[in-house]
Amino acid sequence: MDNFNEMVEGVKITIEKMKNTPADLPWYMSVEQLEMTLKELDKMNRIRDMRQFVPYYPRGIVDSWEFDDKLGNKLLEVLDYYMKF
Repeated sequence: MDNFNEMVEGVKITIEKMKNTPADLPWYMSVEQLEMTLKELDKMNRIRDMRQFVPYYPRGIVDSWEFDDKLGNKLLEVLDYYMKF
């Protein structure tokens, strides 16, 4: 397993745990948004080319999530790594 795949799988585990307790989600997150993010992470891991696929989730994070959200920061780190392919 390479570094990018490990990053993606780690974030996916966190998201799955959060989806299982929707009552504990912060006000700015929804289960639907997390499900969409999971799909985009899978696609990013498969394609690995920013010219072929640009994920939408970063816009949602930047526009409406808390600045210091740990999941949001991890997801932006994954995006940063993805952009280097």
